[in-house]
Amino acid sequence: MEIGRHWTLDYSPLWTIYSNNQFSDNFGQVIKLLGGATYNDWVLGLIQSYSDIFALSAETASQTRTETYNTALNGSYTMNSKMSLTWRQIRTSFRQINFQVTRNGQR
Repeated sequence: MEIGRHWTLDYSPLWTIYSNNQFSDNFGQVIKLLGGATYNDWVLGLIQSYSDIFALSAETASQTRTETYNTALNGSYTMNSKMSLTWRQIRTSFRQINFQVTRNGQR
């Protein structure tokens, strides 16, 4: 979905249904905001994303909820017709992992 001329918002719901009753059905989501702007000789961009996903983990033999936040910035400055300065990404990421107890009370 476009938000104005410079911004886009993307949302993806994730619904998982298991046939094995040892696992809980779950809902996850991914949201991403992309944007950019120009100001005089500057071009700036932003990507912000959030995901909340449940998955089966081989390492823990259980369902694991992972929340991830990501932010990335990029930009460039045009000095003249032949030269510009560009930085690709200033990036930050945060991930939180939680274990979910299955229906039979075991982990």
